[in-house]
Amino acid sequence: MAEGIGRKVSAASARAHTRKSKQNTAFQLPSGMFKKLLMVSFMGILAWAYRAIQPPPPRMCGSSGCLPVTAPRIRLSNGRHLAYNEHGVPKDEAKPGYGDSDPNPKQTLKSSALDIEELADQLGLGSKFYVIGFSMGGQAIWRCLKYIPHRLAGASLIAPAINFWWPNLPRNLSKEAFDKQLPQDQWAYRISHYIPWLTY
Repeated sequence: MAEGIGRKVSAASARAHTRKSKQNTAFQLPSGMFKKLLMVSFMGILAWAYRAIQPPPPRMCGSSGCLPVTAPRIRLSNGRHLAYNEHGVPKDEAKPGYGDSDPNPKQTLKSSALDIEELADQLGLGSKFYVIGFSMGGQAIWRCLKYIPHRLAGASLIAPAINFWWPNLPRNLSKEAFDKQLPQDQWAYRISHYIPWLTY
């Protein structure tokens, strides 16, 4: 014991010993905890981003907090309502409307054409009927021509708006038509096609 008391320690050695003890007193996470915290944070951000890009829930016309029903409507076999307008002689020029129709979150190209077919049947338009599409209505007529051509007596497209990414349009024609759009319209089309959640 007497030997340990009389031993001389250099100042550098004493400093190093003191610094080591100070370094060991710093807060350290248990092994693997940092990775777990990072993973949980990443999953939280991912969940938030997923919720942010989801479209808002559909609102039904005539329900509380929505616009009142202002057009004649029929009830489809799946329980939704489809609004329509009559112009001229009733039922001779009937066409589907979107304004007071119930939303269909599971709508496909085929289901919207079948909705038009059911509308024609409930209005008693006969086994064959005419359809006319103006602007965005051109998409509805395109669907009818693809899925229910046997029910159409004729179809007319008046200044139709098109989807430049429709797979059945010839690429050279859709590219030519797209290039004729104003640059700001081209950007609007690109955003609505590639990142539609920005438009919700």
